[in-house]
Amino acid sequence: MPKDLLRARGSSAIPMTPFDERDAIDVPALRREIEFILEAGAASICVPVMVSEFDTLSEKERRLMVEVTCEAVAGRRPVIACATAPNALQAAEYGKFAAACGADAVISMAPKGYELNRVKDYFRRLSEESGLPTMIQNAGIPGVQLSAGQIAEIVREIPGVSWVKQEVPPGPQGITEVVQTCKEGLTGVMSGFGAQYSPTDIARGVTATIHACEVCDVVQRVWDLFDAGREAEGRDLHYAILPALQLESLMGMLFAKEVMVRRGVFLPRHVRLRTRTRPLHPLDIQEIDRVWARTQSLLKF
Repeated sequence: MPKDLLRARGSSAIPMTPFDERDAIDVPALRREIEFILEAGAASICVPVMVSEFDTLSEKERRLMVEVTCEAVAGRRPVIACATAPNALQAAEYGKFAAACGADAVISMAPKGYELNRVKDYFRRLSEESGLPTMIQNAGIPGVQLSAGQIAEIVREIPGVSWVKQEVPPGPQGITEVVQTCKEGLTGVMSGFGAQYSPTDIARGVTATIHACEVCDVVQRVWDLFDAGREAEGRDLHYAILPALQLESLMGMLFAKEVMVRRGVFLPRHVRLRTRTRPLHPLDIQEIDRVWARTQSLLKF
């Protein structure tokens, strides 16, 4: 029985894909990363999505990321597995594999360039063939982005599609639009944007924020404080970690992996997406050093 995502409030941490010197997935490092996320207290795990550089992974590598994650988690947290694909057949295959591995939900962007009826068919097949709660990842990407009205049609007509990760610029305002437009069929909403807007996400009724895992312990603690009625402390902690979240947005996965190296989880900093991640300049390293010095005391371990 899949775990209830409504109970998984706070950080839905994304494992970054660790690559070795041969550019292959470093499975021992991935297992260390999953244990790191669990020890950090994140409410759930989402894999392999954009932070995982999933669009550079082969089908075999994507399955490996899901399989290793589910095996390492062993039921201790909900796992949301990525099924994004260029067509419904492949998405359904990813979904069935995720279910067989023990995932608790699947997440997918709409297939690029499809008209709405084919988008509906895509999500219907993914939901029915996986048998898992299905989340629309509504990213602000041309040809993929859905309007609130289109999302409302999908969740109303397809019972298994009941979650949305809303991350269309300019930000949290779109969450309110989705919540207000989807009057039936919507179970919950998760956010993105690297957890930069947690206080306003919480105010808008979001269940969790899906983000890179390097400071997931602090992000989870922010949510825990809000849920405990200690909003002022939660805001103070969020504002304290915000410079690190902003640097991730600015520098991409090289920053996130640099933090994971400093936290003793990763060894190499290798990424595949050089087109979206510029090499770190000495001035970047200096700024990371400054933010790291302020961040260390906030970390759980």
